Amino acid sequence: MMQIHILRMINLENYHVYIGKKQILKDINLNIKTPFTLLLSGKNGTGKTVFMNSLLGFHKTKGKKIFPYKKIIYIPDTPFFTEQFTVEEVLKTYRYFYNISIKQMINILNSLNFTYPLSYKISELSLGSRKKLEIIPLFIDNYQLYLLDETTNHLDKETINIISDRISNLTDTIIIDHNQDFINTLKNKNKNIKEAVCREKSIILSS
Repeated sequence: MMQIHILRMINLENYHVYIGKKQILKDINLNIKTPFTLLLSGKNGTGKTVFMNSLLGFHKTKGKKIFPYKKIIYIPDTPFFTEQFTVEEVLKTYRYFYNISIKQMINILNSLNFTYPLSYKISELSLGSRKKLEIIPLFIDNYQLYLLDETTNHLDKETINIISDRISNLTDTIIIDHNQDFINTLKNKNKNIKEAVCREKSIILSS
């Protein structure tokens, strides 16, 4: 069922992003109203992840920024857990941050065809199964915005279809992903798709 939230928007005017004193992005002007799925593309190293992190307040910025989201799921391209974590330890960490039960998360993993015992270490998992652990938060309800950075790496087609179905039922998402098949599937399923390109130190919304 489509999640319903009050009207929200992201509004950026003359928005600049810095890491230390170095300007990474400049002159960004975006006005996006809910509901939306924003696909952010661009070559590696052009600042896509930096932009996403700047929305969360991780980098210094200048310019107008209206970003009213308080409840946010962020799945970065690199997991927080190391190879020495067990599956159970990862789930307990999620339980602490997202107030979700272990049983609920096991149900999510079952829906993704995750077959490893909770006692296994991350080092014992396949790359695809590690990614399935990473994307558990995507399936947690009642959040206002979902930020997804390369969530389909190492995943099979069936799991990617599950992810695209899930995203199509969310209200607001920002996605960085280089999997063109996944992107095409999203476009076919979601009428609220918007696209932006990161280039020349800026982000340009496609018409």
